[in-house]
Amino acid sequence: MLVLLQYCLWFYLVTLGRYFYGERTAQLMLIVGVAVSSLVMYFCFDANDWCYERWGLVWGVLLFLYMPKVKRLVKPNVQKIVAFGLLGFMLGAAYLKFKPVFFYGEYLLKIVLGMTIILLLFTLSSQRKFGNKAINFLGDISYEVYLSHHVVMTVLSSLFPLLPSGCFILITVLGTIMLSAILHHVGSFLVKRCRI
Repeated sequence: MLVLLQYCLWFYLVTLGRYFYGERTAQLMLIVGVAVSSLVMYFCFDANDWCYERWGLVWGVLLFLYMPKVKRLVKPNVQKIVAFGLLGFMLGAAYLKFKPVFFYGEYLLKIVLGMTIILLLFTLSSQRKFGNKAINFLGDISYEVYLSHHVVMTVLSSLFPLLPSGCFILITVLGTIMLSAILHHVGSFLVKRCRI
């Protein structure tokens, strides 16, 4: 709850910054505020409490701001694919080794590894068009997946505490997709009814 209140306050500050100082300054305020709050949350409170989601917001804002440069960076060629792949492999191996190390391993290395994997995936898929029904379905329910995956994991772990990890992951994925589809269907129905 405290995190959501913090985001509301920060939203109003950024909105005022946009009004008084312009769009670029407001975007910079957003990036700096989210990054600093993530670090404060990591060092002063619980390291697992929304730190990585906050960095995801920073990546999204940066991606939006610098989309033409990012598109040039991820324009596919063999050298980039090999470079991002090898870098991801080395960072993944380093993460496995240094995962327990405070800040460097469990926080910073994880973020850099995530960025490298995302760049590799962008490079592999930037010139391709994805439009089959399964991809469109997953895209439609992506917000509901974000909202419901933690609920599914919590319920599953409380009902079956000794479930093997492979089964846990499979049931979590399937359960999250099913719950998200139901939530999406109900939400779409309610939105249509409210528009009438």
